[in-house]
Amino acid sequence: MTGAASVDAEVAATLETLRPELARLARELYDEPEIGFAEHASAARLAALLTSHGAEVEVGVFGLPTALRATFPAADGGAPAAETSDVEASDVEASDVEASDPEASAPHFAIIAECDALPGIGHACGHNIIAGVAVGAFLAAAPIVARLGGRLSLIGTPAEENGGGKELIIRAGGFDDVDAAGMVHPSSGAGTTSVLGQRTTGVRRVAVTYHGRAAHAAGAPWLGRNALDGVVTGYQGVAQLRQHILPRRPRPWCRRADPRPTWATSVASSRRSIPRSGSSVPTTCSRTTPTSPI
Repeated sequence: MTGAASVDAEVAATLETLRPELARLARELYDEPEIGFAEHASAARLAALLTSHGAEVEVGVFGLPTALRATFPAADGGAPAAETSDVEASDVEASDVEASDPEASAPHFAIIAECDALPGIGHACGHNIIAGVAVGAFLAAAPIVARLGGRLSLIGTPAEENGGGKELIIRAGGFDDVDAAGMVHPSSGAGTTSVLGQRTTGVRRVAVTYHGRAAHAAGAPWLGRNALDGVVTGYQGVAQLRQHILPRRPRPWCRRADPRPTWATSVASSRRSIPRSGSSVPTTCSRTTPTSPI
């Protein structure tokens, strides 16, 4: 059996042993959903399962009460010994690990675990499954990574849905010594699909302050600057840009949707003509609902 095949077999055997515990973890997280920054019971469940298999778990790291980090003690080689394996440590060149500080110089991969739910909905995005898969991958891969001279950790990132826990952990230095990180996400359909090259959406909250200038509203309003008008105008501009301007790369549904604007103009009963230059103002304006989501 080749090295890659033996690794696959070892991982599969470990996961089959862990399957009942991982399935129970996913079900318990689903039955008790917790929103971002409040995943206290969820983080405790992850920590308990990881600790029961010999991992060292810290909860409340990176300044976030529900963030966690799990590693295996380095004293015994970095992870619990596997029962059987055809992968030998000799497969790794000795020069790949610096003798001065092998722990610090070893390649470090972090597996990401999310466990927060959508407010008022629950685990509609499957973060309970993400957590179960992350724990299983960490426990199954840890012995192999340790034998090959690498480092593996599991980082529980809170508030994926409503707070950006990963960004906060990055700012706190949680990924400073991580060479690469990865996770899985459930989706509809059958089979496995790579997320490489796929477009994703995100939310960025921005606080904007408008500063006005006072003036007499009747005597000299032109000397003033109405901050509220700035807010209204700014909002309307962003709203129109978001709703009615197609992206440079049309989304899949944009290719099938009617490319015409979603606002249709109509002329009143006077039936007066509208110049081609478009300088005339339409008499009425009505909204049409697009057939595809925006």
